[in-house]
Amino acid sequence: MAQKIAESDVEAQSNHLGSILTPRVSPVPFTMDGLSRTTSRTTSRTSRTAVSEDTENERVDSRVRMSYVEPDDKTNSHHMVETSKSNSPDDMSPPDDGNTAIEETYRKSSGTRIILLLSSVFASSFLVGLDRNILSTAIPKITDEFNSTNDVGWYSSAFTLTCCASQLLVGKFYTFYSVKTVYLISVLLLEVGSAVSGSAASSIALIIGRAIAGLGASGIYAGCVVCIMYTIPLEKRPILQSLSMAIVSIASIAGPLIGGSLTSKVSWRWCFYINLPLGGTVVIVMFFCMKMPDREETKLHWKEKIMSLDLLGTPVMMAWVICLLLALAWGGQTMAWSSAVIIVLFVLTGVFLCAFIAIQALTPKTATIAPRILKQRSVISSCWTAIFYGGTQTVIATYIPMWFQTINSDTAITSGVRMLPTIIAAIVASILFGFLVQKIGYYTPFAIFGSCLTSIGAGLLTTVYVSMKEPNWIGYQILLGFGQGLCSSAPNLAVQAVLPTKDVPLGSSLVIFVQLLGSTVFASAGENIFYSQLISHLTRVPGFTKGMATSSGATTLIDVLPVNSRPQALTGYNEALRSVFYCMLALACLTILGTVTMEWKSILKKPAKSPAAPEEGQAEEQGETDGIEGVEIRLRPHPRTDRVMLSVATSVLSDSAVIA
Repeated sequence: MAQKIAESDVEAQSNHLGSILTPRVSPVPFTMDGLSRTTSRTTSRTSRTAVSEDTENERVDSRVRMSYVEPDDKTNSHHMVETSKSNSPDDMSPPDDGNTAIEETYRKSSGTRIILLLSSVFASSFLVGLDRNILSTAIPKITDEFNSTNDVGWYSSAFTLTCCASQLLVGKFYTFYSVKTVYLISVLLLEVGSAVSGSAASSIALIIGRAIAGLGASGIYAGCVVCIMYTIPLEKRPILQSLSMAIVSIASIAGPLIGGSLTSKVSWRWCFYINLPLGGTVVIVMFFCMKMPDREETKLHWKEKIMSLDLLGTPVMMAWVICLLLALAWGGQTMAWSSAVIIVLFVLTGVFLCAFIAIQALTPKTATIAPRILKQRSVISSCWTAIFYGGTQTVIATYIPMWFQTINSDTAITSGVRMLPTIIAAIVASILFGFLVQKIGYYTPFAIFGSCLTSIGAGLLTTVYVSMKEPNWIGYQILLGFGQGLCSSAPNLAVQAVLPTKDVPLGSSLVIFVQLLGSTVFASAGENIFYSQLISHLTRVPGFTKGMATSSGATTLIDVLPVNSRPQALTGYNEALRSVFYCMLALACLTILGTVTMEWKSILKKPAKSPAAPEEGQAEEQGETDGIEGVEIRLRPHPRTDRVMLSVATSVLSDSAVIA
C-alpha cells in the first residue's frame, strides 16, 4: 500500500473498472473519473507528504468503509457500487423518511391556511370527545320517550363498538389512500350518524345512528394526528398535538355537563344536532385548505391497495374486539357474568384473538399490526402507557363527578363545575408539555414525571371522606389533572419520533386503539367494582334491599332510604367510590412502567456539522480529499463474473484513497 502507483496504471485500471461498475446510490460526488483526477493531483503531492503506512490505513478506515453485498435474484447485470455517507452511532435525530416533503409543504403553505386547517382539526377533536360522553346525562329522557330501558347499554356501546373495532383499519386507509379523502369521509360519517340519531323515531334508529357516528369518530381520532403530521414538521408538532389532546379531554369531561344542559333546557335531540353546524364548517374548511404531500403508497394500483388492507386479518380482528366489547357491555348489567352467553363471548374473544395473532405473524407484509412496528420499544411502551392512561381517564370522568353528586348532593352542572381543577390543570400541563418538548426535544422525562404525578393524585383520592373540605379535593384534582396533561400526548409523539413517516398512521391508530380499548375495559371493571362494593356496604344499612340498587340510579338511591339511615348509606357510598379510586391508583402506577421504558429520542434536528476551516497551506489538500471523506462503498458482483474483478475494484479504490 505504501508504494506509489503510477498514474497511467491507476488511470487504466480506473477506466476499465468504470466500464463494468455502475453507481447505484451517490449521495456524494464520487465517480471513477473523479477518482482518476484525484489520483493525478495527489501523485504530484506525494513528494512533499510522507505518511506512515499504519497511520494512513487508519485514516482511510475512518473515511471509507467497504462491504461486499451477496448477489440475489434481483442483482443487476453489472457490478454495483453503492456509496453512502456514514452516520454517527450517537446520532439520535429522528429518521428523515418523508420529513423533507412535509417541510416543503409547510414552507409553501400560507399562515392563514395552516391556521384554518389546525382550527378545523381541533374542532373535529372537540366533536369526537363531546359525542362520546354527551349522552350520559340525556339517557333518562331518551328512555322515557322510547320506553326502551333494555336498550340503554346500546346507546353508548354502539358508538364505542364501531369506533374501536374499525380503528386499526382506519390506520391502513390513511396509509394507502388520500389523507384528505379519508378524513372528510370520517367527518361526514359523524355528521350522518348525528343526524340519524337526532331525528330518530325509535330506539333502533338511535342505535344505528350511534354506530355510524362511531365509524366517523374512529377516522377523526387517527386523522387529527395524521393531518398534523403531514402539515407540520416533527419539531413543531408537540404543542399542537398537546392542544388537540387537551381539547379531547375537555370535551370528554364537559360532555355530560353540556348534555344535561341541552336536555333540560331544550331537548335531548340537540345533543346530536349540535354537531351538524360545527361539523359542516369543518368539512368546508378542510376541503379548501387541506393540502398533503405526495406519497408513494397512494400511487399504487387499486388492486395492490385492496390487498394491503389485510383482508384476512381485519375481519378476525373486528370479531374478537366485538365479542370482547359485547361481553363487557352485557356482563353484570343485562346478564350475569356466569351466564352462558357471556362465557361464550369471552371464549370466542380468545379464539379470534389467537387467530388474529397467527395471521399477523404469517403475513407480515400486509399485517394490520405490522411486526416491524412492534419491534420498536417505544411503540410497545406507548401502547402500554395508552391503555392504562385511557382507563385512568375514564375513572376520572365517571366517578369523581359521581362522588360530588352523591356525597355533596350536587347537581350534574355543579359537579361539572367542581371538575374545573382537573380540566384547567390538564390544559395547562398539556400546553406546557408541548412548549418544553418543542424547546428541549425530549418527551420522555415529562411523561415519566406526569405518570408519577397522576399516581400521587390518584393515591390521595383514595383518602376521600364524607365531610372533606374544598382545599383537599381541589389540590388532589390539580395533581391528577396536571399529571394527566403531561402524559396525554407522549405516546403518539413517541410513535412519530421512532417510526418512518409511512408507518406513523399505523402506529398512531394502534395507540389510539389500545387507549379506547383500555377505556372500555376499565370502565366495565370500575362499574362492577363500584356496584359490588356498594351492595356489600349498603346491606348493613337498615331499610336497604338489593332491589333498590337496580331500580334506583346511583345518585337517587340515597333518597329512597329512610332518613335516619342516610348518613350510614353515604359512608357506604364513599367506601364504594374509594374502591374504584384504588383501581385508578393501580392503573396510574402501571402507566409509570410504560413511560420509563420509552426511548430517550429527540424530535429536534441535529444541525449539520460545518467542517473546520483548513489551515494555511492545507487548503488545496482539504479541497481535493473532500470527495472521499465519509463514503461507504458497497460492491455487488455479477454472479457470472470472476471474483478477481471484485479484488481489483477493492484494491484500486483503497490504494487511490490512501494516496489521497
